[in-house]
Amino acid sequence: PKTPHFCGIPLDGVPSVVYVLDRGQATAELFDTLKEATYRSLDSLKPGTKFQIVFWDNGDERVAYPADGLAEVSAKEIEAAREKLADVVASGQAKPEGAVRKAAQSKPAAIVMVTGKAYPLEESVVQSVQDAVAATTKKVHTVGLKSDDGNNGMKEIARKKQAG
Repeated sequence: PKTPHFCGIPLDGVPSVVYVLDRGQATAELFDTLKEATYRSLDSLKPGTKFQIVFWDNGDERVAYPADGLAEVSAKEIEAAREKLADVVASGQAKPEGAVRKAAQSKPAAIVMVTGKAYPLEESVVQSVQDAVAATTKKVHTVGLKSDDGNNGMKEIARKKQAG
């Protein structure tokens, strides 16, 4: 698409977006591709749009660009994100709750949440994510890689936020 998007998910008219990306072992095979898709999404955003990239917690140091708050989309900021995140790898078991809470602190208009898990998220995880974004974010887009679209937890997160 020639309009703002993440892998075809429209982001038209969104003044700010936070990408919350799974960096657990389930995503390892597609992790570099996921990062590249995120950078291409940033390239598609309109000038003035703000962004942040936050990775799920996997027991290593929390990783986000920028570390706190949002940056304005520009070629310089996208390149800085590429450099900062170049050595981030997917490993271990990652959990989204802390990353989603961090994303919600920036009060973005939209969150794009991506996982490599093909199996459903636990109900407590779904509820924790929904609670974190309840008062801050207008829309949550969820993507399940390597999935037959049967990840009901991710669907429920997106469905609840779009209805609310």
